[in-house]
Amino acid sequence: MNKICYMYLSLLLVKVLDKQHIIKERKQEYVGREKAVLLKLGQHDHPFFVRLYATFQDPTRLCILLSV
Repeated sequence: MNKICYMYLSLLLVKVLDKQHIIKERKQEYVGREKAVLLKLGQHDHPFFVRLYATFQDPTRLCILLSV
């Protein structure tokens, strides 16, 4: 019996943001807005839109995981 295996290759991008820089430049609102837009775009299966997979943080950085 032959088994057919499909492999999906996706490029992932990690966007790393420094929390101190965001606070210093007063960009908190824009970071939240960027996440909201990425979530909205991720609902559409379109080849020109990136897809937001996850967000996470540590004490000094915010990270956004995107598929390209």
